Amino acid sequence: MKETLKNETTPFPLTLIDHPASVRRRPIRVYQSKAAGACRKSYSYGFESFLATTGQTFLDMLQEPRLCGGMAHVLDVWEEYAQTYLDDIVAAVDQMPSGIVKCRAGYILEEHLGLRRPEIGRWKECAQRGGSRRLDPGRAYAPPFSETWEISLNA
Repeated sequence: MKETLKNETTPFPLTLIDHPASVRRRPIRVYQSKAAGACRKSYSYGFESFLATTGQTFLDMLQEPRLCGGMAHVLDVWEEYAQTYLDDIVAAVDQMPSGIVKCRAGYILEEHLGLRRPEIGRWKECAQRGGSRRLDPGRAYAPPFSETWEISLNA
């Protein structure tokens, strides 16, 4: 079912789509965000849809690792594919205003994977000391710590 909302401040209506509760006996979970992030248009079966860019997908993993199989799985994916998609990842993270995301990405790319880029070095300016800064946002603070990125290595 589609519902169209009209806003007086914009001439473009917002269409809300009501998703089914499950597909192929698997429950559907809808995650909503204030900022959808970078995407590109895709046309298939006569429908226009928007797909997250590769860099945005890596960025999303750092913001919500629980939706991606947990931080351990996120690290596995980064270990396997980060070097291949490094340009896309760096571009996406560089555009992100969030300092903690830059610190997480910087730690993974530089300290964990040994990948270097000038942009990654600039992200170190976002590092700040604080007990709430963690590699895995869904887990409690743990003593292993990155002095460079100022985050708990709790994953």
